[in-house]
Amino acid sequence: MAVAQISILSKDEIELVHGKTIQILEKTGVSVHSQNALDVLATGGARIDRKMMRAWIPENLASEVVKKIPKKARLCARNPKQDMSAPRAGPPFMATNGTAVYMPDSRNGGKRPTMAKDLRDFMVLCDAMDALDYVWPIVTAHDAPGKSHALSELAISLQSTTKHVQGEALSEAEAKAEIEVAAAIVGDEDKLAKRPIFSVIQCPICPLEFEKGSVEAVMEFASAGIPVVSMSMALCGLTSPVTLAGTIAVVNAENLASFAISQMTRAGAPVIYSCESAAPNMRTGEIHYGSLEEVLISSAAAQMAKHYGVPSMVGGFGVGLSGESPGIYTEPSELIFTCMTSMTLTDFASGIGGLDQAKGAALEQVVIDCDLWEQVR
Repeated sequence: MAVAQISILSKDEIELVHGKTIQILEKTGVSVHSQNALDVLATGGARIDRKMMRAWIPENLASEVVKKIPKKARLCARNPKQDMSAPRAGPPFMATNGTAVYMPDSRNGGKRPTMAKDLRDFMVLCDAMDALDYVWPIVTAHDAPGKSHALSELAISLQSTTKHVQGEALSEAEAKAEIEVAAAIVGDEDKLAKRPIFSVIQCPICPLEFEKGSVEAVMEFASAGIPVVSMSMALCGLTSPVTLAGTIAVVNAENLASFAISQMTRAGAPVIYSCESAAPNMRTGEIHYGSLEEVLISSAAAQMAKHYGVPSMVGGFGVGLSGESPGIYTEPSELIFTCMTSMTLTDFASGIGGLDQAKGAALEQVVIDCDLWEQVR
């Protein structure tokens, strides 16, 4: 069956974005707040300033990195029937929203911070929803130890669903602990590398900056064979150029720089090109999910990923992101744009169950979004 897909860049424009990306990496460079990460980039031929904690990535290194990246991704699950492989021929694999900090309180009509028990409830529900292919830890466990939120949320999620879990880590130590937890479930680290039942999202700080804990976690995951999703979250006119072209170039540069760190750590480390970029709400500075700009940037990012032959995760789906309680708040125009992001050339997407620009989540919203997503796809 034919699949509706959107692309906005011509072949010449793809080459233009690539050329401007190389110019950014060679002349502007990236901030890397880790001596270990600077070391691996230096071995690949990057120019390093250790005092400034900055790296400039030449075109030949970028080309070498693209050659080393696996052109397929396999995200496995505790239940092998729910394994996912990319590139994806049909609509994207869909996940929940991630790490919301509150949920509606049915007792008083207000809202309350989320706890570990809430995350378990969400994961049990998500495990039963056919429309969801994989999950993010959809809410934050505020009662988890302060320095190991991501580890606690990954462990709770892996206990509560048989689907693939996509989390994060904020330090090298936390990354090692997450690998140890997942390895204990599948048998050992060699088995985990062959069947990664979890993957991670690691976000650069836009524009063009890699924080120490996150980038050292990337290196740990690369060494262990855990897929890393390098999610650029540029906001055009706020943390990236106001022009769509400039924002797309920054998104592309952040992804290639992240890939360089992964591939110089371990050639062939699994990675996924990612972008969750949009226009901001200029009154509040918040990201504006469902904006027209999000569709255009997502489509371009997915095309750039295809250009490099890399699996991608861009855009998302959800109709509650404008409200603070369950329901359908998306205006008709925004709903069209939300649906259109799922028609880009992406392999993976997310957003189910989210409220209030991803700050909140609701069990009911998971059901509403899943029902609508099944109709859309």
